[in-house]
Amino acid sequence: MRFISIRRIIAFLLIIPHFLILFFINSFFLLLDELFFPKFRNQSTDKLLFIVGIPRSATTYLVHLLHNDKQQFTGYRLWEYLFAPSIIQKYLFIYLNKLNSFLGNPLKYITKRIDIILFRKTGKIHKMGLMMPDEDEFLFLYNFSSIYFYFFFPEVKALEPFVFHDTSIPVSVRKKNMDFFERCIQRHNYVFNRADTKYYISKSPGFSPKIGSIAQKFPQAKFINPIRTPFEAIPSAISLISKNYGMFCSMPVAYPMATETRDMLLQWYIHTNQLMKDFIKNRGIVLLFTDITGNTTFVQKQIYTFLNLETLNLIPFELNSKKKKSPFKSDHKYDRGTGIDIEHIKSKLEGVLPEALLY
Repeated sequence: MRFISIRRIIAFLLIIPHFLILFFINSFFLLLDELFFPKFRNQSTDKLLFIVGIPRSATTYLVHLLHNDKQQFTGYRLWEYLFAPSIIQKYLFIYLNKLNSFLGNPLKYITKRIDIILFRKTGKIHKMGLMMPDEDEFLFLYNFSSIYFYFFFPEVKALEPFVFHDTSIPVSVRKKNMDFFERCIQRHNYVFNRADTKYYISKSPGFSPKIGSIAQKFPQAKFINPIRTPFEAIPSAISLISKNYGMFCSMPVAYPMATETRDMLLQWYIHTNQLMKDFIKNRGIVLLFTDITGNTTFVQKQIYTFLNLETLNLIPFELNSKKKKSPFKSDHKYDRGTGIDIEHIKSKLEGVLPEALLY
């Protein structure tokens, strides 16, 4: 997939320079934080909530659901990942927003136009926008340990260990990654949650192979594991991952590396289930995809009870449908048989997932 093509050349010329510019600018400001705001390292990270599940299991839906309650939840939004991972940058954007409000909010129109240009297609599958919450896996781009590099450099063997972070990365490197992640959370809380009264929400399917490292680093953290039958989640995830590959290269087939992706997802199912059961235990809850998408109010109450939060601030999720049916909606179209070998999947996941999800 890295074969020279027009799409590959254009992607390389657009992505690499912009990423390097962001990397050096953001790294510079992250270093300045250590000089001007050294006390941020004392910021509490006791109230953390991680939403961990394989792609296409309603993790995005859940994080948007909880972010509606701004009184009790906080977390990075896409603009923070891209342009303001440091404390100094966050303050600069806060002051810029105050100026923007004084001038009549012209940035609102600009932001909407950027969202339309950048996320017109992907937004139909994975809800995205500069002002929206997204995946904390973006943060690991800045220390070059993110599995997202795999989309731009597919089939690079050196990146494979990050796909199975907890079991393939040396202990010292895992510790370094988690220390970096903790400082990113502390920076956010220092600016937006100084009193640590809100739960910091962190969501990323890419955290499935990191769940052990995260649970060990943050012993007070809570976990939500949404699960979906693999016969729906796996082909949907393969399709989404293939579309991500297609942004950076000419596709040799419709769903490249489908078998490898399926086996990776099966391993993520097994790894997450094992840690939720044997290590995280009462710090986590499992939610069924069918409940999340079909009975939102029940799921909200279940989460609030688990976190010992008042349901008085529970805010219904905005309905996407004019007919006001289920608020869950996706325009993702794909071959639902992709990656599906029923007997192979059953043999791997029997005893791992609830029996009803395998039949």
